[in-house]
Amino acid sequence: MSNSLGQHSGTGLNGNSSTPFFIGRVKSVVTSPYINNSKVPNPDYLTPSDLGKITFEKLYSSLPNTQYQKEQNPAWPMFSFVKQFPIVGEIVALFYGPSENLNVDKSAQKLFYMPAYAMWNAVNHNAMPNLAELAAFYGKVNTRGTYQGSANSIPEFPKGYTFTEKDNIRSLTHFEGDSIIEGRYGQSIRFGSTVPGFKGFNDWSDSGNNGDPIIIFRNGQGAVTDPSNKFAPTVEDINTDMSSIYMTSGQRIVIDDLSNFPMNSYGKSIADTSVSNVSMVFEPPMSQDYISAKDQDASIFNNNQQ
Repeated sequence: MSNSLGQHSGTGLNGNSSTPFFIGRVKSVVTSPYINNSKVPNPDYLTPSDLGKITFEKLYSSLPNTQYQKEQNPAWPMFSFVKQFPIVGEIVALFYGPSENLNVDKSAQKLFYMPAYAMWNAVNHNAMPNLAELAAFYGKVNTRGTYQGSANSIPEFPKGYTFTEKDNIRSLTHFEGDSIIEGRYGQSIRFGSTVPGFKGFNDWSDSGNNGDPIIIFRNGQGAVTDPSNKFAPTVEDINTDMSSIYMTSGQRIVIDDLSNFPMNSYGKSIADTSVSNVSMVFEPPMSQDYISAKDQDASIFNNNQQ
């Protein structure tokens, strides 16, 4: 592959300098002007365009660490229309592209990065920390005089200032033709369809025709399909997920106990009379012009009848 990115292109897996991208482990991520939600200014934040900027350590590099540290530059997210900034320890592909100074210098470039590699194919995180840093962290924890834990309760290796791993969050099961967007904490949007061949594997395929579209918005994972396997994917469950919206087209969605189904927006259940007596019929308001025209038509009709 020829080098089309000029002299700044990086080094790939095989050390070939003509490879137009390289791989790095994220060391820090700019998410605000301040550090750790404090009032301490973040030195990596200069303007709002720095949001999402990362620092990283280069993997598979043929350069000595001391030499590379002198040449290291930050990198910015490739996409502006969809954003999921990586967390510390995740691994990304980086490459050079045109910078905002392009009209001043036709060769002006800066580093961009792609979304994190799915190292574990997990939805919560895909971090792979540096082993030396991991060993140093746990070495300090275990020798700390105040540490009272055991091998079963060791602190979590930090993956940023506030991010905490949730190892109970599962990826969603993908049925043929589905398009799925998943957040790190059990939120998701599924653009799916009725799949009669998987009747019993999900709650929307026991009626309707193959390929009938459905959109499922879910905020918060409920009961999982296979509790015994922490890596097994799961499917949405309207009866246990924290909140959800189902946009159907012929599917039948069964709510196990409608009379006691929680309506947390009201703080009540449907069975509560203060909620169940609310009229569900919506009639759009009539404008004054419509009322006047209606009265006029009625007057004409009455005159004709006379």
